[in-house]
Amino acid sequence: MTPARQRPARWTLYAPFAALLVALAAYTAYWLYAAGEIRASIEDWIDDHRRAGYQIAHDGLTIAGYPFRFDARLAAPRMIAPASEGGWRLETPELAAGALPHDLNRWIVAARSPAQIAFDTDGRRGVYALRADSARVSIAVRDGRTRRLGAEIDALEIDTLEGPQASVRRLEQLRLSGGLNAGDEMVIRAEAKALTLAPGAVSGDVARAFGLQAERMRLDASITQWGALAARADAGRWAQAGGRFVVRRAQLFWGPAQLEGDGDVTLDALARVDGRLSVMLADPDALFDALIAGRVITADQGEALRLAAMMAPRREAGVALPFRLHDGGLFLGPARVGDAPVLR
Repeated sequence: MTPARQRPARWTLYAPFAALLVALAAYTAYWLYAAGEIRASIEDWIDDHRRAGYQIAHDGLTIAGYPFRFDARLAAPRMIAPASEGGWRLETPELAAGALPHDLNRWIVAARSPAQIAFDTDGRRGVYALRADSARVSIAVRDGRTRRLGAEIDALEIDTLEGPQASVRRLEQLRLSGGLNAGDEMVIRAEAKALTLAPGAVSGDVARAFGLQAERMRLDASITQWGALAARADAGRWAQAGGRFVVRRAQLFWGPAQLEGDGDVTLDALARVDGRLSVMLADPDALFDALIAGRVITADQGEALRLAAMMAPRREAGVALPFRLHDGGLFLGPARVGDAPVLR
């Protein structure tokens, strides 16, 4: 006689569903708790900056994204810095920040177009409208410090609403990343494509020589003594601490200027950029002709450059010439081609 099959207990049928409900309830409780902590952190940040003299307003803060992510959104944020911090003003229709539930140390921040920024330029108030197809910044934090930053901007356009003309009119694409390593160096990688300058952004000589659109710029560099610079944003103290801007590789494709190089720079006692780069010229004759035609250099200087190029090391990628910034001057080989930038 075959024994009767024993029917499973009723609770075993429902156990998986009960476990799923318990897990869902626990996750929901975690999400709600974390959302409250995120809201409190944002409100504390706003309160801290208000106490520091910033004027901050917005039309509402929301935390959404359940169940897959956290999305914090500020509607119509407006921020005005105190005079001691430059007195700049920033407005945007919306500022959003998103993170995944399993990694709250990495956030993607995005601003909606059009944003408006205002600040003083040479004592005059400038107001500018910024529009972009997309503009995002990624921030990675560890042990309470920002360890990595990144930015992605596509089809950026800048319109001058008031005051001095903005130097940049359009930027087709920007990719930027930066991270702090164990040696207190901020490592930076950047690439910009189709940078269009506004008329008057560079001297007429330079505009005649190269035009107003740089096709591509790339940079792989690091800033040493980052802690000294980040502590007070004082470039002079940073230079005194031995800080240097080390260029491992830089590229510039701007009209007849087809360059790449490496080297390092710092600041001298008068806050002028000072240093030396080794620059590789893909087509030195085309570059020298453009510099002469644009009256950036004289014909005699052009001949001196051609002679220096003939004597310089020639490699597969082109001719190597020294590019120096010293005593307020900017020199390509033996020819002075401009003034060294001053950081104030």
